[in-house]
Amino acid sequence: MSESEASPGATPTLVIIPAFNEEATVGRVVRVEGGRSYIQLITDPDFPGVGVKLVQARDVGIATAGTGGTLVVDEGIQGGTEVRRGDLAVTSGYDGPYPGGIPVGTVESVGRTDERTEQTLVLEPTANLSG
Repeated sequence: MSESEASPGATPTLVIIPAFNEEATVGRVVRVEGGRSYIQLITDPDFPGVGVKLVQARDVGIATAGTGGTLVVDEGIQGGTEVRRGDLAVTSGYDGPYPGGIPVGTVESVGRTDERTEQTLVLEPTANLSG
């Protein structure tokens, strides 16, 4: 059925397609045109985030764009969880279209939220996103 044949008031369905390369999570496909796919990178400030799980600690959070090409996880990682620099974060598989277990980034630094109940992590993306 073409768009012009759609029922009045029908809402088009938005399908989110995750984007990966041979090594890790890259982002999501935002447009396909002329045989090309356009990808919104996970480091884009407008990227909505991706659910991540720490491989060692098994805590789950949401990674969003940080500064300087990094990612930030600022909710979900409990204050008592042992997190070390170099720990791997992978897609959690619990939300959205991303299957679990795909590398997202490694922990570069660990801090605390203002309430000090959760940790704030800075991740270096696993994928080379510089082109």
